[in-house]
Amino acid sequence: MKIILTTNIKKLGKVGDQVHVKTGFARNFLFPNKMALRDTESNLKYFEKIKEKINIKESEKKQKAIDLIEAVKKINIEFVKEADEKDQL
Repeated sequence: MKIILTTNIKKLGKVGDQVHVKTGFARNFLFPNKMALRDTESNLKYFEKIKEKINIKESEKKQKAIDLIEAVKKINIEFVKEADEKDQL
């Protein structure tokens, strides 16, 4: 079944890619989770309208991830535990 991806999916493609997947995968996972649309002419027109919104959402997710990485880099965690007589923790 040919579909149009509405989200980036590892090992499958990026937003807007037209790919071929198994019917069950599309019906049971991609369509219910709004990750893809059927590859029809009307959906192509619809996708062109929502493509900009999807790209904005993807860039916001990416920016949040970058901000989170920077916040985690600033955190300093120190564990203190005394060793026993044999110098084991």
